Amino acid sequence: NLIIKVRPSSDKMLAKSPRECIRVSGVPCAVAVSNGISIVVVDEASGCILQSRAYLNWSGAGTFLATVPLGRIVAISSNSLEKKSEEATHDIVGAIGGLNLDFDSLKSSVLENSVKKFVSPLFTLFVGQIGYHPKWATCIQTCDESESIQLSIELNLSAPPKVMLRSEFNIVPAVVSGRLPEQNMSLKTQMEATNHHKRLAFNAY
Repeated sequence: NLIIKVRPSSDKMLAKSPRECIRVSGVPCAVAVSNGISIVVVDEASGCILQSRAYLNWSGAGTFLATVPLGRIVAISSNSLEKKSEEATHDIVGAIGGLNLDFDSLKSSVLENSVKKFVSPLFTLFVGQIGYHPKWATCIQTCDESESIQLSIELNLSAPPKVMLRSEFNIVPAVVSGRLPEQNMSLKTQMEATNHHKRLAFNAY
């Protein structure tokens, strides 16, 4: 199973080990920044870590998330309360099932649960899937630096992604940089030969 753990990117965590904000199967892989958003993209079939990015605002994060293929698993650790200025960014981020970035309602919720006192920063922790809303998708908004998300996701290893290799015939290299056998072209001749003559010797070889 794929195990993903997401923790708040607090100042204490950033000073100690910023990569620990997001762990994938025991590997710390976050690129965490202060007052920003850390995103890790994981292959949904193999569990491989594909990308790790950091952004200072949701506009940049939303633009990046729009380029991630459907089905990819994403883990996010954010302490950014920057309000998204563009509706397009709302739509992009909102398309990730379970990711809640309604900051006004989040602040109201924190007010109610913090004896009418808003505590900053407000962390957003999320694990989900691009274009889908699986049952295991989890989003937490908290001011508690000790809170975290830890999920165990079962991978479908019986159906690996189809990868086809391309075969090309009658292709010769543009440049021959290695040494050809002596019977095809002597070393002295190779030292003085042009790329055209080397290609002829390569074809003969």
